[in-house]
Amino acid sequence: NAPYQPQPNAITNGISHLFWPWYTQKPNSVDSSIYASQYFRIAADFDRAEFHAQNAINNNTSPYEGWVELGDMYLEIMAFKKTNEDRSKYINMANEAYANGYKMDKTRPECLFGQGYCALYSGNYAYAIKRYKKGLEIKNNASIHSKIAQCYANMNQTNPSTKNMENWFKHMEIAYQLDPENQLIIASLALAYCEKNDCEKSAPLLKKYSRDVNTPESAHQAIQKCINTCLP
Repeated sequence: NAPYQPQPNAITNGISHLFWPWYTQKPNSVDSSIYASQYFRIAADFDRAEFHAQNAINNNTSPYEGWVELGDMYLEIMAFKKTNEDRSKYINMANEAYANGYKMDKTRPECLFGQGYCALYSGNYAYAIKRYKKGLEIKNNASIHSKIAQCYANMNQTNPSTKNMENWFKHMEIAYQLDPENQLIIASLALAYCEKNDCEKSAPLLKKYSRDVNTPESAHQAIQKCINTCLP
């Protein structure tokens, strides 16, 4: 018997004619099932996305990419869930997918970063830092340094320590060096130095600040106060 193949939903049918040709023209370095899974994931047709990711794994054509795709998809589904129980379920599923991917190829960072995110979201900050740092040994990444800084900030809320904040500044500074135009990084560092009354370090960052669409209103207002304090 042929394996069950989910039927497309209305959203998928609506955009197929626009985007499917682009996916079929992808290079052959990765199995086409991965691109099909990504396509259906964009359409929020998660049943078909999962079907194609599993195909890549089961057919052993692109198994590592299949596990990464499953992990990413489960995290997307998790964001739609309302209850903590449902969210925890999909976080665990994502973490398991990333763990399986890492077992298949330990020379690539995506699954390590994925496991780091799952641990961060679950409040297991020490483990998140370990997975993130192991991934950074393979590929340096500004966003991941920001995530590590977030772990230290969260740890500092329950266990305030100078060491936690030193590590926060360390990783945020590295993130800034790697991505000096990232407005969220600029805003975070500028505010942190401003709170320490360190206008010497805050001022250059404040001069580069330009509100990003992702900058919360509260952070923007705090930045404006810092500008009034630290910039002539």
